[in-house]
Amino acid sequence: MIKKLTSTIPELLQTAIEFHQNGQLIEARTHYQRILLIQPDHFDAMHFLGVIAQQNGNATEAITMIRHAIDSINGAFTVNHASAFCNLGAAYQDCSQPDSALQSYLQAIELKPDYAIAHNNLGNALKALGRHEDALQSFQNALAYAPNYAEAYYNAGLLLLDNHQPEPALRCFERAIEIKPTYADAFFARGNVYQQEHLHEQAVRSFDQALALKPSFAKACLNRGISCNRLALYEQALRSFDLAIQYQPRYANAYFYKANTLKQLHRIPDAVAAYQRAIEFGADAGQVSFALAALGIGSTPAAPPTGYIRELFDQYAGHFDQHLVDVLHYAIPQHLAALVEKYRLRAQLVSIDLGCGTGLCGRYLRPYSAMLTGVDLSQNMLDKAAKLNVYDNLVCAELIDFLNSTLQPADLLVAADVIVYLGDLSALFTSMHRALNQQGLACFSVEKSGSDQRPYLLQTSSRYAHSEAYLRTLAQQSGFAVIEINQLSGRQENQQKNQALIVLLQKID
Repeated sequence: MIKKLTSTIPELLQTAIEFHQNGQLIEARTHYQRILLIQPDHFDAMHFLGVIAQQNGNATEAITMIRHAIDSINGAFTVNHASAFCNLGAAYQDCSQPDSALQSYLQAIELKPDYAIAHNNLGNALKALGRHEDALQSFQNALAYAPNYAEAYYNAGLLLLDNHQPEPALRCFERAIEIKPTYADAFFARGNVYQQEHLHEQAVRSFDQALALKPSFAKACLNRGISCNRLALYEQALRSFDLAIQYQPRYANAYFYKANTLKQLHRIPDAVAAYQRAIEFGADAGQVSFALAALGIGSTPAAPPTGYIRELFDQYAGHFDQHLVDVLHYAIPQHLAALVEKYRLRAQLVSIDLGCGTGLCGRYLRPYSAMLTGVDLSQNMLDKAAKLNVYDNLVCAELIDFLNSTLQPADLLVAADVIVYLGDLSALFTSMHRALNQQGLACFSVEKSGSDQRPYLLQTSSRYAHSEAYLRTLAQQSGFAVIEINQLSGRQENQQKNQALIVLLQKID
């Protein structure tokens, strides 16, 4: 009788595997469980039950089952056990335990060195641990064993994109699509590269290809809308955001970007309603409140929320110079440099370019700077500035924090089109005073407020405007003499010229 029951196990296993491969998970699980009633320590039945748990989204149960299967092996592990360690790693990864996942994948590779899936998954675990070079090597190992492994190309592309290498990332996504033309995620990722590089027409086409393959792809709808917005196709953008919301009704980001587009269309009540829905569904309350304040809803904050400027300019870095100079007719750096040239007390200065961005000011400051440091919150901007080879140092830091911590006093502080992202300037003036040598100069631009009744106001552009009276009062309170304040056209936006103030202060006490 025992012999007859044992002989049914291969048949049950074969049937279970067929159900499993056909996606009939309930039937497969029933057959695996029948095997365990006959042989409670059956490795394959326990292992595959763990895989089904993983497929059903229960990674904790998967870990328990697969771990139990592995522990049931009495002798040495063989190549036949490699897949169990690989699946165990995937379950650990889904439980956000990358260290345990890493060890499981390494064990799988030790048993089967050419196991491409394990190499690919190991790359993802290494990426989660911040070991990006090792992760890239793992993806390359996977491709060495499986040259047509589309997922490995895709994962390598994501890693390269995260590390600010858009061109090789794009090549990886293109190769993944070539191998697997139905790979919606790869089309989406390719669209993200185009979007990051401000190639928005190509981005829209790639998002459209992703959506043709996966119509309910909410993130692709969202990003398509963002690119349409950048192309000034506002109605198309709104339709994309609405589709994203249709597929994911509580999609906070879709409501937020929809609100931004409605604001650009001057549909202010609709924009306010969309911002409020974004907050309701979990959008960053500080960022949305800031956007609402720019529309006159709520109190005016003294500064943007943490991370707003960094995110804004990280996204802007790729076409910052061209947009400012060619589109906005921006000439503030030249005016600042000319004013410094007129009043500098030394032939060579220790200079700090605050909010240096891509280095538009640096090229004007370099001729009379013995030491020139650029400071910016955006690493993407600093990467662009580094290519100019005009700065002695580039530092990624918040401006006031940098000024408060710098040990070498400066002769000159310059801030071109930076202070427009701060409302209350009292802390900045105090920090600039601290960071300057006696008689040191601070030269900066602000957008001019139309009224001296308020020290500053937040405009619909989400930039602050400051009154001249406020600047003069704050300078006096902070130990500065006002050398000059000049008014000129700052940037042209929406066919209108914004009025700027060019300010030169000197530390006197």
